[in-house]
Amino acid sequence: MEISLVRNLFRTLIFHSIQRCRSAETLCRLSIYLKIHHGFSPPLFGISISDTGVGSSLEEFQRLDISTLVNSFPKWDGKLSITTTGINDKEIQHFCLNLREAPFSKDSLVKLPSTLKNGGLFSGTEANFAIEEETNCEDFVLWAVDFVRKMLILKNPNILFGLSLEQIKGQELKRERLIHENDESHAPFTLSSIECLSFGLKEFSLKHGFDLNKECENCSLKREVLIEGKGVTSNSERNRIKDRIRVEVVILIAPITSHHSCWSLNSPTTQVLCFEDYMPVIKLESCLDVVTSIDWQFYGLKLKNSLIQKEGKIILEWDFTSLARMDIVIHCYHKSYPYFF
Repeated sequence: MEISLVRNLFRTLIFHSIQRCRSAETLCRLSIYLKIHHGFSPPLFGISISDTGVGSSLEEFQRLDISTLVNSFPKWDGKLSITTTGINDKEIQHFCLNLREAPFSKDSLVKLPSTLKNGGLFSGTEANFAIEEETNCEDFVLWAVDFVRKMLILKNPNILFGLSLEQIKGQELKRERLIHENDESHAPFTLSSIECLSFGLKEFSLKHGFDLNKECENCSLKREVLIEGKGVTSNSERNRIKDRIRVEVVILIAPITSHHSCWSLNSPTTQVLCFEDYMPVIKLESCLDVVTSIDWQFYGLKLKNSLIQKEGKIILEWDFTSLARMDIVIHCYHKSYPYFF
């Protein structure tokens, strides 16, 4: 399958899971399962994304307009299996969505027999699909790990992320927990959104851009010398509550110290991480225009070069800097949900 189609569908399913969790306003778990069956040629690749947020209205799935991309890949049937239930529902509903059909067509969504909850009080949604993957499955797994790690920077206080991989080779079954958030690693409910963003950026930096599984010991010792700046703006003055957009920015600076540490290594570049509605931004051109339009010389910095990396990051290169390191994160999101239902 076209890797752009797989990643596009993967991102879209996670996006809606996040919004359902946000709407629940309670602690939710968002679980991603990747399964590779090497007994087929090409390998059979399965993706399952589930959450314990509010039940789905199904409209979000019916709005998926990727039939052109799906029809360009004849080896996939375009079927998406959906399971969902609301907190007050007595049944768990099952559906099959045919992404080869036009959105909202009568043949696109088929209702399957429901399952009784037998008095259970829970809600959630699961969507999964399986494909014959001719491209490199391992490359997708690495991309997925990097994608989820980026979302951890936002430290959404009511979502715990999990990413697992299962591989079947002959009689051998291997399971791995690639990412597992627990109650100790997620932000407290008492923190505001921008405080969560600040918390996540510090963790990102102290783990060297998540290259480390835990905070660098040298950098953690210098935590008190970190300089932070943050700001918030919104379009609430337009009195359009349903469409209210909020923008949050956090800048983290590590000044050079006389003590040797990872932070004291002078870096002429800055990473800018951009998010929209709790998801990493794919098309970064508009974000690049924003950060390069800033009068950096007013703040004592001279911008030498700027570029967009394949990893979904903007890199700013300075002509000269007296800072050891500077990281920036920008998050633009709709304040109220569900605006898309």
